[in-house]
Amino acid sequence: MRKTAFLKLIRHGENSKVVFRPDTITNDVLATEVSALLNLQGGLLILGVEDDGSVAGIARDRPEEWVMTACRDKIRSELIPYYEIIRDAEPGKDVTIIQVDRG
Repeated sequence: MRKTAFLKLIRHGENSKVVFRPDTITNDVLATEVSALLNLQGGLLILGVEDDGSVAGIARDRPEEWVMTACRDKIRSELIPYYEIIRDAEPGKDVTIIQVDRG
């Protein structure tokens, strides 16, 4: 996803297919959010964005490993979501996009 498309996406806010969460959520919360998207029509979980759409960024070391581990260990059947990092979504702040299809 291009940075311009990402910025447009967060300007429109959350809905049933787009969810914002801070980088500080636990593995259980991450798995719950991903499962909810799977059970609907799929969608995007954007980590590093607050509920109000402000970009806080990702502070976690190895965020992709954390996401994949949570999806493998906490969701049955195991899931490998599409994972993408948007570098410098805002100056010095990266965000992570996790995309899942309907499960």
